[in-house]
Amino acid sequence: KTKAVNYRRLIPAVACLLFMLVGGRWLYFTPTVEISMDINPSIELGLNRFDRVISVIGYNGDGQELANLLDIKYMDYSEAIHQILDNENITTLLSNNEIMTIGVIGPDGAQSSRVLSGVESCIAEERNTYCYYAHSEEVEAAHEMGLSYGKYRAFLEIQALDPNITAAEILGMTMREIN
Repeated sequence: KTKAVNYRRLIPAVACLLFMLVGGRWLYFTPTVEISMDINPSIELGLNRFDRVISVIGYNGDGQELANLLDIKYMDYSEAIHQILDNENITTLLSNNEIMTIGVIGPDGAQSSRVLSGVESCIAEERNTYCYYAHSEEVEAAHEMGLSYGKYRAFLEIQALDPNITAAEILGMTMREIN
């Protein structure tokens, strides 16, 4: 006689496997820190808790074009930044004295500090490239206006001087033009 398989013993194992799959997906694909890079292509990289790029978003036409050209998804953020800085368009802009700002955006904590230090070391040799940190709560208003955080930050500074300036005017400007 053949023994009947007791499927009831498998239920806890299957439940644990499903929990690990769903929990692992949440753990890996949830962005915890963003890196906003603005020169005129404006892009933002979403990083997970393992410092891997899980999203690349362009915030203007040039940014969308650059995001489509790059193959940096699932890379370590430092490798992704090096690839962006080595891009022909970015290299040309920086050699023409354009200004690039790179913002690390996230909650106060170890990952944000670690990523900021890593970004600063990535750009140590670059001219006209500056880093800053911003808290993640500040980014929502920028995204509502269709701007990356770097351009939004510059927009607020200009708007304090000239209240008539609009976000649409800032969108197509380079960071040097904004400054």
